[in-house]
Parts: sequence; C-alpha cells; structure tokens
Amino acid sequence: MLGNREALWTLWEVSRAGTHAAAAARLGITPSAVGQQLKALEQRLGVALFERVGRRSRLTPGGAALIERLAEHLPAVDAAL
Repeated sequence: MLGNREALWTLWEVSRAGTHAAAAARLGITPSAVGQQLKALEQRLGVALFERVGRRSRLTPGGAALIERLAEHLPAVDAAL
C-alpha cells in the first residue's frame, strides 16, 4: 500500500493540475494509479476530497481544507528530503 506521503502528493498535484491525467503526467504514474491513490486516501480519511465535473476534478470543502493544510507543510517536507 502506498504511504500517506505519496497519496498526499497525488492529492496536491491533482488539485494543481485539475485532472487525473495531468497530475499523472507530472508524477510519472498512470491516471488509473492517481484515481486509486485518491480513492484509498478518501477511504482512510473518511471524506470525499474531489467531485468530478466532466473530465476535471473539483475539490470538495473537505478537500480544500486539506489542501490548505498541505500548503503549509508539503513544501517544507519536500525541501527536507
């Protein structure tokens, strides 16, 4: 199973890119893997993070709140690695 860090980075990239395909290209994984990671993260958290609007994904209020928290922490984590 993927670690939380990878799933959170996937969430971050989808929120920035707007589509699973664009995020997958940035991450070097398949769109299917993006969807699987997000589904697993939603199950672990017990909250929907995105709603699909055509081919794009829009953050739910819960997803937006998580992105706000990630914006505070992910850049520092990335810089430390």
